[in-house]
Amino acid sequence: MSDRREFLKNIGGLTCLSAFEHLVPPSLSSLVLGAQRALASGQTDPSARFVLFRVHGAMDSTLGLHPHLGSIQGIDPQDLFLGYEGENQPLEKVDGTQISLGPSARAIAPFAKEMAILRGIYVGPNDLGHPFAIQHMSSGRTQESAPHFSAYIGNQFAHTGAYVVTNSPLQTGHITSFPTLLTSVLREQLINMAHGTKSSTLSVYVNSKQSVTRFLDLQGQTEKLARFVEILGHQEGELDQQEYDQQIRRGASPSMASARAKAKNLKDEDLAFASLYSGIARVAQIDLRTEEEQTLDTHVQHAETHLAAQRKRWERIAKFLGNLRQHDLLKQTLVVVVSEFNRTPGLNANGGKDHNYSDNAVALFGRGVNGGTVIGDRSLLNEAMGFPTLSGPGPSLTSTQGRSSQSAKSYGSRRGAPQQYRKT
Repeated sequence: MSDRREFLKNIGGLTCLSAFEHLVPPSLSSLVLGAQRALASGQTDPSARFVLFRVHGAMDSTLGLHPHLGSIQGIDPQDLFLGYEGENQPLEKVDGTQISLGPSARAIAPFAKEMAILRGIYVGPNDLGHPFAIQHMSSGRTQESAPHFSAYIGNQFAHTGAYVVTNSPLQTGHITSFPTLLTSVLREQLINMAHGTKSSTLSVYVNSKQSVTRFLDLQGQTEKLARFVEILGHQEGELDQQEYDQQIRRGASPSMASARAKAKNLKDEDLAFASLYSGIARVAQIDLRTEEEQTLDTHVQHAETHLAAQRKRWERIAKFLGNLRQHDLLKQTLVVVVSEFNRTPGLNANGGKDHNYSDNAVALFGRGVNGGTVIGDRSLLNEAMGFPTLSGPGPSLTSTQGRSSQSAKSYGSRRGAPQQYRKT
């Protein structure tokens, strides 16, 4: 594993992702530095933008960014519990690129020529849980105080006066010289503008002094706000009747009730897109968490639940990318998608997959990306890490047809496996 010093010495930037090839597996810390380099011209180029999607719950890469394509001798794909049955087959070499996708990530296939994938990313030697892992994947470092990618880029663009839009706490560490704007504030602003008022619920800000300053500043950007509202008029979809009825019962006027009901249908990434389009923001960080949707962090019934849950996340990301492309922004925007860690190759005793810190994958789209490129492989999935050997010939495992058999237990839960791969 190359360290930060080695990367600084060798990195050539995301404009040529072959610069990552000397990293086996790719260093995550190289990603944040490469992103900075890819957007370096953004200090003088007003079109440059950056978006970080953090998908919480840990996505199984074999269902998404790193499918098993039968290239490993001696192991039947079905023995890895991949969920490739029926129509759920991986897409190989999409549009003649190096990009192959699992069934959950089919929605991003149209962007194959504008994306790259870093595979085999090592998160750490121990399973310390989701907060540690998502911090590592968000910053390239394990320190809780380490700034997120978005903080680095936001600081780089601070002189432009544009916001960093986020729907979750943004770890800034020692970097503080840039303004942030919450998607909850933008949602409230949209509702009030649709209602024809300039009032706002300032309580959505944690700091009251900051709330007044940011609100007044936002109100002064009338042209940007007009574009923000205009573009969301095409994004909001149908009115949420249940929310509308509830607002009426609470005494809201029909117009306010309608504005709130429509705004409820907007996802945080819709608000982020409108912010980037309008010029309110040049940087966004959006957390995709479980709300009404099915959780990703299941340790049971993987085949029945994980494919559908992951697909919803990728469909949301694909919609965002489609909006960028439709408005000629994708080529100007570097979009990075991360999750905490991968999942184990095999199932545990409950038919689910557990945490796998040894083999993660990251997707990149747009600005500065050598499209259609894949870097890295599953170099860390081996017996030393408590998994069956996936680097060459080996004994075939028991078929998935017998889930009650010994093979249906997690490879990380079997006797002799490292503690960090046991079910948490």
